[in-house]
Amino acid sequence: MPTKFLRLTTLYLCNNHLTSLNGLEKLTFLQSLNVSDNYLQTVSGLQHNHCLQRLNVDYQITEEYHALNFDPRTIEGIRMSLKELSCRSNCIKDLDELVGLQKLEVLDLKYNEIDNLDKVLVVLETFPYLFHLNLKGNQVQEANDYKKRIIGSQSINIRLLDDVTIPGRLRQHYIRINKNIRANPAVESVKEEFGSLPRGLREEFIGGFFERIAPQCKENCEERRGFKFKHKIRLNTKNKH
Repeated sequence: MPTKFLRLTTLYLCNNHLTSLNGLEKLTFLQSLNVSDNYLQTVSGLQHNHCLQRLNVDYQITEEYHALNFDPRTIEGIRMSLKELSCRSNCIKDLDELVGLQKLEVLDLKYNEIDNLDKVLVVLETFPYLFHLNLKGNQVQEANDYKKRIIGSQSINIRLLDDVTIPGRLRQHYIRINKNIRANPAVESVKEEFGSLPRGLREEFIGGFFERIAPQCKENCEERRGFKFKHKIRLNTKNKH
């Protein structure tokens, strides 16, 4: 490798039919690596890249749709540097191989095959700095109390879940709910728990959701709310006369 490349900090190797990452060990100053759209079976060969902060391994084409694997030596080598990992659409079923990434802040696992919420929570609790998590397109999203358990975990400080910003007050409310459930297992109804949200917080969360997901629905709600308000004014006016 030419000497002038040894101080590279950013490298894009997307869509190059790569089957391994051998040869990158000399790029010890590398901070950002994008190897999406290749043919990697295992993410390996990065154990000497101790400055790596951002890694994108999206959309690997694996044999017979096998899950993309992570070499333990690579995880050990980047455990104290990696802050952002994007690993979309790689048939991943669990997060066990990612345990040890102490500085991870952003984890994007869209469109994989993750389905066990309990296992997900165990691994997430090993990422003390994680605040942005994306599990869209995974079966785990359908689990009971999926959002409540992730948002309300005292060990996980998620502020952006599946592209939706989580208000701080909502997180604190869910933490209280989880404590109540542990103290009283009979409290299981998500509808009841959501209904117990303070009105202002409920509107803040719903409003934020509609702004991102269904702006038209929000407009309709506001129109109906406005109609009720006007109707109430007319009734009050009649009562005064």
